Amino acid sequence: MDYGAPVTRYRRTYRNVDGQRVEGTWRHIFTRNMDTYFLTDLVIYADGAIDCGTGGLTDLDGLAEQLRRGQVATTLEDGAWASAHHLAGWRFTEPRSAINAEMLLGEASDEIDRLNGRPDSTDRCLQAATTYLADPTEDNRRTLRERYLAIPEHLRTYALGDMDRKDAPLRILITDLGEPLHGWPDGPVVTEQKRAKAVAYFREREIAIETWDARVPADGPEHPMRPTLTIPKTVYPRGWPDPPGVEVLQNDYPAAITVGANSYPSVTHAYTAVSRSSGEVEDGEWPGHVAGGPSGGFRDVGSAGQA
Repeated sequence: MDYGAPVTRYRRTYRNVDGQRVEGTWRHIFTRNMDTYFLTDLVIYADGAIDCGTGGLTDLDGLAEQLRRGQVATTLEDGAWASAHHLAGWRFTEPRSAINAEMLLGEASDEIDRLNGRPDSTDRCLQAATTYLADPTEDNRRTLRERYLAIPEHLRTYALGDMDRKDAPLRILITDLGEPLHGWPDGPVVTEQKRAKAVAYFREREIAIETWDARVPADGPEHPMRPTLTIPKTVYPRGWPDPPGVEVLQNDYPAAITVGANSYPSVTHAYTAVSRSSGEVEDGEWPGHVAGGPSGGFRDVGSAGQA
């Protein structure tokens, strides 16, 4: 089985199994031994193996059991000692955990899906939203609600990738008309008008995604293509090789090039002039750099040495 090309929320890691690289990811957790908590790593692998930092590998069921026994801790006791190995030790004062056992299990399950290139709980929720918008029946809305609630609670706010609205449009869709907004018992009541606005939000979001996917970068492809030939960037203080070889393909090789009615001493000079839309290269401008790069500075166009 191929365990490559993961996309995870956290940092990447891997382990070798019979010569095969199994991709993984990890996040911090607390384990507990006697009366002391230990800051360690929960390492999750694409094949479902999980290292809880308590010795050996387990799986999701094993993680659930360690959470049940308190070996992996999501509840922190006030006044208890904690330790980060070879780093620090401290005593908890009014500790507040950001997750519970159910959230951590859901997150680990999501990471296994993501490491295998499968839809995670958020993806499945958004797929259900697409289905509901195409066919807004109550059955489809109930399915959307189930999929939304299957997202680990601490990750729901990120489902739409919207820093302003967060997951509010989803919560409006899953809430029955006349009921307070899901997750906000004393909040606003969901009305037909609010639901219509939520539907409009998703329509606009879909158009924005399609527009983004269809965009054409102004300066070539967004991702580099594999070059036919790679020429290491080399400086020749004593002059260019004579006779020259593939070096002539470097952007700053002194070979006249004509663009429109103008002639330039090299490709770099021509690119610089055309990019500035002035037709001229100003004195003191470095060959191999183009004005107007990020932050108004210069962008190197010749250092890659690719043709």
